[in-house]
Amino acid sequence: MSSIPVLSRRRFIQTLAVASVATSSACEGERRTTQLDVPVFTDDPDRRALTFPYGIQAGSMSGQSVILWGYTADSGAARLLVWREHEGPEHSVLDEWIESDSGYLKVRVTDLDLEQIYRFGWLSESNTWSDVGRFRTVDRDETIRPLLIGATACTSAGRAPFPSLLTLAALPLDVFCHLGDMSYNDGATTRDEFRSAWGLTLKNQQYRQLLSSVGTYQTWDDHEVANNDDLQDIDSLTRQTGIDAFFESTPTQPTSNGTLWTSYTWGKTAEFFVLDCRHERVASDRLYISIEQMNWLKSALAASECHFKIILNSVPIAKLPAVWLSENERWQGFPDQRDELLDFITNSPVDNVWFLSGDFHMGAVWRVEKTGLRRHIWEILCGPGGSKQSARYELASSDPSLFETFFEADQVKYVSGDWAATTLKFDPVTDSVTVTFIDSETGEISYQDVLKQS
Repeated sequence: MSSIPVLSRRRFIQTLAVASVATSSACEGERRTTQLDVPVFTDDPDRRALTFPYGIQAGSMSGQSVILWGYTADSGAARLLVWREHEGPEHSVLDEWIESDSGYLKVRVTDLDLEQIYRFGWLSESNTWSDVGRFRTVDRDETIRPLLIGATACTSAGRAPFPSLLTLAALPLDVFCHLGDMSYNDGATTRDEFRSAWGLTLKNQQYRQLLSSVGTYQTWDDHEVANNDDLQDIDSLTRQTGIDAFFESTPTQPTSNGTLWTSYTWGKTAEFFVLDCRHERVASDRLYISIEQMNWLKSALAASECHFKIILNSVPIAKLPAVWLSENERWQGFPDQRDELLDFITNSPVDNVWFLSGDFHMGAVWRVEKTGLRRHIWEILCGPGGSKQSARYELASSDPSLFETFFEADQVKYVSGDWAATTLKFDPVTDSVTVTFIDSETGEISYQDVLKQS
């Protein structure tokens, strides 16, 4: 996956990888005085689904930039328009033709206004509109305010529809976080097979609505490449093909070092730390993540000036009872690195670190450890968005005496195997996080609590 070049604004772009274009707004708040010739948007979802079958996405919001994504079945060029929410496409701050790579469209847009809601859309060569998307740029460095996050994990296309995604799409989210297992690509080995598997996920109508409504930060888990049991044994070519397919299918891009792990700041309110807890794991060396990633994470946490440090973690880090088994699938099976990270958090001035996780096919709110100095650290398992129910949760729910064995009351505040939409309101003013789980079937709140680390 190549790096993103920086190209000048208002010019035709042809690229087989990812392009980067600057918006036509030279200074913040500037408004276009001339109107563009833009076809009228027609609400024809069937036509849009034929021309842009995988919807559109925005993500990786950082500074004054965002990555915008689309896919055209025409496999040719598409016209990208970006405009401020209170205006319209005829007053776009960006208007560029982007050449697709086998239908895939991906561009980094720069020089956007901070703290601004934008709309965007793609037009095919036959003037067919895509869906219209929405994203918010990050806050100014000095801004401190409540931030509303939506999150999920574990959505197997064969179990669609996913009503919890529609619940999230209807909310005024600032950011959507995906904690992994977005696309279940088990068994894929070639580029075409991975593309086909991702296509099943992205053409899902609930994902189309959610991913067009809010900008995304995301990590991966195992199923984006292979099921956990197979992931350690697959050949390097298949692994890299799966990783390339992830970047091709999402508004994310490898860092300059070729890694997934990075961070994004929203003013003084929150910094999001995206981890790779799968593809740097070396069990024989007892490494859950690479030494480089661990050093980066500790350094970045220490340097963060944000009130909340939010870690997108994929597989949970909590210390769970022995009855859970399978420690080697999560942080708990790599105690040296787990202790290294948690000791750093508890023994340094770093505070308000929150773990968002997935993988377990259930939603939960629990403490990282039941007793001791780490008890104040919270972990929230988000969703699940659409997976089979956790076998552990099913077993525990079958017998009340087993339930306490799996989910000890001193550590666990909430747990459920039901599909749900998860939201988190990070409020630096009250130094609190409001965690809400909304039942995907009834739309009613199944759990809500205000948490603090003090």
